[in-house]
Amino acid sequence: MVSQAICVLTLALCLSSGFQQGYIATVLNQPYIAIGSFINESWIERNNHPIAVHALNVLWSALNILFPVATIIGQFLAALLCNRIGRKKTAILATFLYVPGGLLSFSTKYCYPYFEFLFIGRSLANGINAVNATVWIIECAPAKHRGRMAALQEVFMATGSLLCQTVGVPFSNDHYWPYIFMPPVLIAIFTTVLFCFTWESPQYIVTTEHDLEKVNFVTKFYHR
Repeated sequence: MVSQAICVLTLALCLSSGFQQGYIATVLNQPYIAIGSFINESWIERNNHPIAVHALNVLWSALNILFPVATIIGQFLAALLCNRIGRKKTAILATFLYVPGGLLSFSTKYCYPYFEFLFIGRSLANGINAVNATVWIIECAPAKHRGRMAALQEVFMATGSLLCQTVGVPFSNDHYWPYIFMPPVLIAIFTTVLFCFTWESPQYIVTTEHDLEKVNFVTKFYHR
């Protein structure tokens, strides 16, 4: 039987990693016409002529690749952060970055004609928790449950993508497209609260604090 503590930890990590990754990876698929129109209108406002088709294509390509680039960078940073500040603080930091990222993306339309806010917001999406989540779950979960708990990230990733495709349909118009960027903000706030009810990884405690009594307590907390 999986403990309640492991379930809370797994839920928080899967929401902040797999779900966010799946949602943000597909968030531009539905409202691309409305966003492209907004970029063109912003360009006209600032330059007094429509944006060239090839220039719009370049901007759109750049907007799309910002997320995977940020994810790759985040995954490289994950190992450094996990060892420097621990799994829990790394997870909270990585999760918090989705809040300004989502709010900047949401506010782009209301900061007309400065579409660059969308680029900044999307670049704050990160893949730090994609690595951190796996490490933290494996170090805390009982051996017989580790694979199952870690594999849930893929389920949450598919769920995030499915939700994005679902909510994207009614919000893919000139008036409501900013709201499609808000679910990751709400999820980030919720998961940050969940992290407050978790303990640091026993492995990190051993490495940094050398407190075996605390390690035993945390291990029992996750295994009971």
